[in-house]
Amino acid sequence: MEKFEKRTLTIPEAAQIIGISRSLAYRMAAEGKLPTIKVGKRKNIIPKVALDQWLKESVKEKVN
Repeated sequence: MEKFEKRTLTIPEAAQIIGISRSLAYRMAAEGKLPTIKVGKRKNIIPKVALDQWLKESVKEKVN
C-alpha cells in the first residue's frame, strides 16, 4: 500500500505551524486573510503550498 503525504492542513494545524492561536486562525480564515478552500458547507482546508506562498508574500510585504 502506498503512503501519501498529506497536502492540506486543517485550520488548527496551520495555526500551530505559524504560531498563532486557533481562534485567531479561524478569524483570519473567515476574513479571507488565510488561503483556504471550502469543502462542503462548513469545512475549510489550507493547501500547504498556499500557506507557504502566503508566508513568503507576507514577509516580502513587510520588507518592502
